[in-house]
Amino acid sequence: MKQEDKSQQTKLRFAEALKAQLRQKPLTKITVSELVTACGLNRKTFYYHFTDIYDLLRWMLERETMEAVRQYDLLVEYEEAILYVLDYIEKNEPILQNICHNGGREQLKDFFFANFVGIYRQVIEQVAERNHLSLSPEFLLLQSHFYAEAVAGLMLEWIEKQIVMERKQAVLYINAILRASIPATLESMGSNGAFPDSPGLEFDNSMGIR
Repeated sequence: MKQEDKSQQTKLRFAEALKAQLRQKPLTKITVSELVTACGLNRKTFYYHFTDIYDLLRWMLERETMEAVRQYDLLVEYEEAILYVLDYIEKNEPILQNICHNGGREQLKDFFFANFVGIYRQVIEQVAERNHLSLSPEFLLLQSHFYAEAVAGLMLEWIEKQIVMERKQAVLYINAILRASIPATLESMGSNGAFPDSPGLEFDNSMGIR
């Protein structure tokens, strides 16, 4: 087995051990000693791969959700990408609630935000490109942060407060907001990232989020 593959397998073992512990006890009560014992490994091996348990948690979430989401063409498969995340939340609800209520809420929010901000930046750039718009870096940053913060907050609401909403209905609502707001906002800003003095550009809403 190649060293890279061996390292990946070791990380997966620690991730599975962490998930098993999260089903039994609060995140704040889990120790590195428990994880290495469950894996039959040693502390040196753990710290070779992760700085602490929160680092392992971030890696686990990244691997199980966002790596898959990034494989979607978000302009045409946005609904599928969001459904994937919501399915993950539903299947792992007890674990994620444990994280939220036991010292990991901010880490979970930071995780969702850090990953969604890149996704929305990509979507906004593609919509702008299709409509021949040039955006200022400041506006692109602000808009991608705006959407990422909103969706990260929604994800936490679903996890933390157990909001009951049919997944496809939730995706329909999110998609409707994005489909309407991203092209309209880009149009209102004009081609230089500043509000134009004259009426908006000619804009084809069929050339963005479907």
